[in-house]
Order: sequence, then C-alpha cells, then structure tokens
Amino acid sequence: MKEEPGTFIGFTGLGRIDEGEEVEVLYGLFPDYWGRGLATEATEAMLRFGFEQQGLKEI
Repeated sequence: MKEEPGTFIGFTGLGRIDEGEEVEVLYGLFPDYWGRGLATEATEAMLRFGFEQQGLKEI
C-alpha cells in the first residue's frame, strides 16, 4: 500500500522519563501500518538524531 505524501500514520520522538535526565524513544503507529518495519526505521532515525544532533550520551 502506497500512501499519499502527508498521510498521518503515526508519530515518533524523544522524551524525558519522569521529567528527569533519562531519555527514551517514543513512537506509535496506526495498526494498519504495523509489521512493515516502520517502527524500526523510526527508532533508528531518532537514535541518530539524539546522538548526532542533540549530543545525547545515552538513550
């Protein structure tokens, strides 16, 4: 299934745990998009972003 550009299928990001120093990867996908490797792809992108662009030492 090919989606139109701009189709909302979920989200990803980085978030602090309990407003502390620890950072975790967050993501959510609509069930129709499960099983396609999208969560893995999103997680890899967030890890690169966190380490390379945000300078985080640990995620």
